[in-house]
Amino acid sequence: MGATAKVLERPADTKRALALLSRKFKDMKGLSAEDLAETAFVRVQPKVVSMLDYRRGFGWTKLVRV
Repeated sequence: MGATAKVLERPADTKRALALLSRKFKDMKGLSAEDLAETAFVRVQPKVVSMLDYRRGFGWTKLVRV
């Protein structure tokens, strides 16, 4: 996959990212303010995905733009 990445800087964006990640990874709820001060949240926006399908032949790939 090819993608662009951007570090989240707005407090509202980082708060939302932490809330979403905490739902999936329960240990994140226990992070202290000190831990979070040293944490960067990054948004990854997919641009292209390489699909591999050996049924169509060895190494067959197709690029799909997202």
